Amino acid sequence: DSIVTDLSNKVYNTATEVNFNVYAVYGNKKENITDSVLIYPYDTSFMKIDKNSLTFKNAGFQNLSLEYEGVKSNVKITAINSLGFNYITDKKSDNPVNVKIFDKYIDFEEIKQWPFIENGRTLVPLRAVFEVLNCEVNWDESSSSAIVLHGNTKIVIPANSKTA
Repeated sequence: DSIVTDLSNKVYNTATEVNFNVYAVYGNKKENITDSVLIYPYDTSFMKIDKNSLTFKNAGFQNLSLEYEGVKSNVKITAINSLGFNYITDKKSDNPVNVKIFDKYIDFEEIKQWPFIENGRTLVPLRAVFEVLNCEVNWDESSSSAIVLHGNTKIVIPANSKTA
């Protein structure tokens, strides 16, 4: 006996409403238990669950437990903001360097800049990586620096610098 859901192992766009189902599996029988399953704990500042749909209030991760008639299952939900969602794909590029986050590849075609290896060092365009990680990225012209914000964390990356 087990519980399965179509929420598993996916990355969601925070701008979308996700309809889902939860099933109890007994041998070869599969029963929709979406209306009866207990879903806990979930952070109401991250998402809202209403019957068989969920909407995201913020980007991030949430581990959920599903329980029905004593049978339990866990699922991890990953939500990326709309901007970062533009950079992910299931398809591995032909580029010799690929970056994988949340079990998805970053599609550098979107920004027309690709990772490359130079003098034994791998260089990766960080804007796409940071945006997939739900960071806000801005350019500060006065200091010629990229400013990366995530919650209360601020990273300053000066142009042409080897350190951040």
